[in-house]
Amino acid sequence: MCVIIKSMSIRRGTDKRGGKISITCADSNVAPRKYVRKTIDASDDLVEQVSDIGKALFDGRMRFLPSCSCMAHEAYYLACDHVHATPQEARAKYADDADALSGFRNDWVAWFSSQIFNGTHDANRYVLMKDVRPVRVRFVTDDEANVTDVRLADGKPSILSREQIMIVQWACPDDAFASRPVS
Repeated sequence: MCVIIKSMSIRRGTDKRGGKISITCADSNVAPRKYVRKTIDASDDLVEQVSDIGKALFDGRMRFLPSCSCMAHEAYYLACDHVHATPQEARAKYADDADALSGFRNDWVAWFSSQIFNGTHDANRYVLMKDVRPVRVRFVTDDEANVTDVRLADGKPSILSREQIMIVQWACPDDAFASRPVS
């Protein structure tokens, strides 16, 4: 079973609110999905909890909705960008070599954790451009919220988050896309 994450926030710091992880999520086998908010008190072991979440994301036990716009989702794609592969691609590539997969997983989780703790969230909204024309984007997902297809069309452009732009760039690597912030 895969947990679908709608949003995630991690409160860093040492004050009384610090060390909490809030996740709005649903089980993938529920139709229609019913989201619940869960709060994890990780004041003593926040680094370990974030690392465990990174491992669950890498292993496919957790997924972000494509519409999710949070720092953790951005950290997911920045980690993929850093290691030049998504977790799904890495599991397929290193299926026969457990040691290489373990090393790749550790690198990915370390980068994900560092982005969570040291990164900043880009809350700007963007318009996706292809061949200098703004395009409309529609994500097609399966039951576990994996992006199975990205459909592009002319017309009124979609306003996307940085995470959604990264999804399109990963799903369509050969197409030259640009994005511009919405002012």
